[in-house]
Amino acid sequence: MAEPSKPESEPLEELGRKVGRELGEIVSYIDKDVVPMVRQHSSQGLRTAAEKLLQLAEYMDKNKPPSS
Repeated sequence: MAEPSKPESEPLEELGRKVGRELGEIVSYIDKDVVPMVRQHSSQGLRTAAEKLLQLAEYMDKNKPPSS
């Protein structure tokens, strides 16, 4: 006796589950690895900008035109 054929939706369901697992792994990778790196580099960028602004303020203070 021949087995009934599988419905065509079954391979699509398995593909959907696989895609769901892959997306979960991607989200986990972003949360664990990417986000902390972005935060670290963003804060370092702000520190560098703050240092440059401090240098500019010191330069401006040293080179003020004489008061009238």
